[in-house]
Amino acid sequence: MSWWEISIVGLMMILVLGPKELPHAMRTIARYMRKARRLASEFQGHMDDLVREADLDEVRKTVTSIKNQDVGSVIGQAVDPTGDLTREIDTTLADAREQVKEIKLEAGPTPTAAPARTSPAASKVEASKTDAPKVEPNSDASAAVGKA
Repeated sequence: MSWWEISIVGLMMILVLGPKELPHAMRTIARYMRKARRLASEFQGHMDDLVREADLDEVRKTVTSIKNQDVGSVIGQAVDPTGDLTREIDTTLADAREQVKEIKLEAGPTPTAAPARTSPAASKVEASKTDAPKVEPNSDASAAVGKA
């Protein structure tokens, strides 16, 4: 409504109701407008609650379905819905296992533990230890050394 239309409605109210009844009529109209706004606000609040409940119901259904399912399968479906990635990984693993088997067959049986090799210097030290006579503290040789 434009200002011109509002002024026409105001002039008609003054002519129909008169100047004495106009304030009382304006209060009554304002009261009905407040009630209508309250009802609209309440209705909007109820509609918002319904939407929230519907969203919560959807969330509850999702949580319940996840609780009843294997989490790994849910994640697997989210990551690889077609299963192409899983098949590719399985074939790659199978190929790798086959190659490892072939390498093991070509290498032959695994050797047993070989004796440790020593350097020539270490073998000479070992030989000198075995060639030297052992002297015991109570032997006759130690007594002879003590007398001399």
